[in-house]
Amino acid sequence: MVVCLAGCVRSNPIFRRLAEKEDAKRAKYTDEAVSKSPELQELDHLCTKEIPLFDGFVPNGRFAGPTWTTSLSYYYRSPAAYAQVKALYVNYFSQNGWVLTRQKENSWGPDELEFAKQPYRIIISHGGLGDADYAIGCDKLSASGEPLPNKALQLTAR
Repeated sequence: MVVCLAGCVRSNPIFRRLAEKEDAKRAKYTDEAVSKSPELQELDHLCTKEIPLFDGFVPNGRFAGPTWTTSLSYYYRSPAAYAQVKALYVNYFSQNGWVLTRQKENSWGPDELEFAKQPYRIIISHGGLGDADYAIGCDKLSASGEPLPNKALQLTAR
């Protein structure tokens, strides 16, 4: 019922326009956040210039996390099979000193691969993402492995 409700709401023209307006606000917030935060600029570089993008991924949005985390999420449309996407990223990350820290597949919610290499965590998600087929979540972590607050954004959010 919940899955149908989410899909039905987005397919309704009135709710779709509201969702698109909200997405536009989030995109504007993200652009401003990245321009003000060296930490988000660092993450943006890592996740768009260093980590390869699966061939055929079409960008569908980029959003900054809340002020209590230093995170960016990138959304993509793609008909690519999850097995192919998974193989590319497992291969890339393992060859570049990252560790696969979590793998969730064939259960409730999106399939996910989580990789870590201090001070970063990358989560590749597939399925259950609304208008996107895949997401790449990029987090900067503290030395203890917890999400790092984005101090630059906390100051501007007040």
